[in-house]
Parts: sequence; structure tokens; C-alpha cells
Amino acid sequence: MKYKITLLALLSISLGYSQSIMPKAVTQEMSAGAQPGITVYMANVSEDNVEDAIEEITKPYKGKETKIRKSDEFYLDNATIEQISPNTIDIHQVVAKDGNGYNYTAFFNLGGLFLDNAYSPEKFQYATNIVKSIAVKATELHMDEVLESENKVLEGLENDKVKLAKGSEKLEKNIKKAKDLIKDSEDEIKENAKVMASKTAEIETQRQKLIKLQDIKKMLN
Repeated sequence: MKYKITLLALLSISLGYSQSIMPKAVTQEMSAGAQPGITVYMANVSEDNVEDAIEEITKPYKGKETKIRKSDEFYLDNATIEQISPNTIDIHQVVAKDGNGYNYTAFFNLGGLFLDNAYSPEKFQYATNIVKSIAVKATELHMDEVLESENKVLEGLENDKVKLAKGSEKLEKNIKKAKDLIKDSEDEIKENAKVMASKTAEIETQRQKLIKLQDIKKMLN
């Protein structure tokens, strides 16, 4: 039953992965008011997975991460993404827990103007791909953790099998020793039976000898 549950859990993760990597355009409240952005839901991931993914994917843009006080929002200050703007931009980001996963929302500030599809479909698509890359990386990091955990389970099972095999080998040796002992004992019993038969004859001969001696003694009286 344990392994069936594990398989179901892995299946749900797989389905969650396939369904969640779908960034979409949104307009929602952030530090600069209601602004257009891009959001994506990542199922079955941890906050560490999301943070590590953000760091890895945005590292090439060389911005400085800054936390906005009294909020869940932080932003990448003066990021360089030439495919979106020849000038540096700020990427405002919000990570929010949602069920068994996290919502990640990014707002691309071009300098007072926030990027949306109406401004430039091509640039907005590029930004969407960045958001998707973060979601994919976060999910990959989580899957790496799951794989590592399941590999440990597999190693444990394999070690158990090796121990069982060694145990069976030891038992087989014990059985062989027992069989050898039984055979030796059976042979010894047969040999003892022959010796006992010989001893029985000797005893009878000795008995008859005693009887004759007693008869001779009586004749002396």
C-alpha cells in the first residue's frame, strides 16, 4: 500500500507540473498600485525551490535584489534585459503561498511604465518566457528533491534485498550442515546397530560361558 501511495503522489506531482506551467497576464495590486504583470502557479514546490529558481534564472540580468518593507514584494533593481528594453528595468516580484504550491507574479517596470501585451506583444512574450523559466526551474528543483528521496528509498530496498539474500545464504548453509549432521548421525546409527548386534552375540556367548562355569562349580560340591 505504501508504494501505491508513493506512485499516486508522483502521478499527482506530474499532473500538477503539466497543469501549472502556464503563465498568464494579470493586473493586480502591488507597491505601485494596480499594474499589469505576469503570474504563474507552481504546484508541489517549496518556497526555497521558488527562491532558488528566481536567483538562478535572473542572475544573468545582474540586477540588485531589494525587499520592499512591510510587504511580500521584492524587486530586481536595474536589471539588464536587452530583449525587453535598451535601458535597465526593475522586475517587481511577489511569491505567495497557495494550497500545495506557490503563485509567482512578476511586474516589469520599464521606468514608470509597466510592460503589458498592448505595449509590445514580442517583449511581453519574452517576459512571459522568463516567468515560465522560473516556474519550470522551481519545479525541476522540487523534482530533484523527490528523485533524491525516492532514490534513497530504492537504495534502502536494495540493501534490504541484499541482507535478505545473505540471510537466505546463511540459512541454506545451516540447512546443509544440518543435513550433513543428519546423514552422519544416520550412518552412525547404522554402524551402532551392527556393533550392537555383535555385542548381543558376545553377551550371549559370555552368558553361556558363565552358565557352564557355574555348572562346573556345582559339580565340585
